[in-house]
Amino acid sequence: MKSSIPGGRAGFTLVEVVLALGVTTFCLLTMVGLLAVGISTNKSTIQQSIAANIAGAAMADLRATPLANESYSTAEILYSPRFGFELPASTSGSGIEASGAQTIYVDVNGMPLTGVNSNLSTTSSAGTFRVTVVGPARPSVPSGAAAQTQRLASPVYILVTWPGQADPTATTWPTHYTGSLQVVTYLDQN
Repeated sequence: MKSSIPGGRAGFTLVEVVLALGVTTFCLLTMVGLLAVGISTNKSTIQQSIAANIAGAAMADLRATPLANESYSTAEILYSPRFGFELPASTSGSGIEASGAQTIYVDVNGMPLTGVNSNLSTTSSAGTFRVTVVGPARPSVPSGAAAQTQRLASPVYILVTWPGQADPTATTWPTHYTGSLQVVTYLDQN
C-alpha cells in the first residue's frame, strides 16, 4: 500500500487488488471442490448405514425364527417372520439357490419389495437394496437326545448390495453394484 496519491491519502494499487482477488478465487474454488467430495462421502456413509441396518434386521429376523420342535427332521421348514427366509436354507434349485442362497429386495426402510428369490421390477424406486442370505444349513446331528444336549450353530452370510436395480435377477449372484456390505455370523438353532 503506497501513499503516492496527492494529498497523502493511502490506497491499494490495481496489482494488489488483482492479486488479492486471485488468492480469494483460488481458495473459493478449492472449497467448492472439497464440497463435492464431502457430499459424495456423506451419501456413501448414509448408504452404508442403511445397509448395516438392513443386515441387522435380516440377522434379527433369522434369529427370531426358532426351529419348531428341534427334531431337525428334513420335513421341518419354517419361514422368518419379516422377510420370509426359509429355515433351514434349501439347497435345491440351480444357480445361487443350489448354495442355499436366498435373495430379497428391500427399500431404504428395510421393507420387503419382493418375495424371496423373486426378481425386482424394472419400475422400482431408486432407493432399493438387495439382500442375499446364504444359510443357515441344516445341522448334521441326529434327532433325539443328541440334538437336545449339543449346542448347534451354523454360519450365515448376509450380503447387502446397492442399488438393487443393478442386479434385478434374484437367482444370480450380484456382480453389478455400487456398494456392498457383508456380514458373517453364526445362528444358534437351539
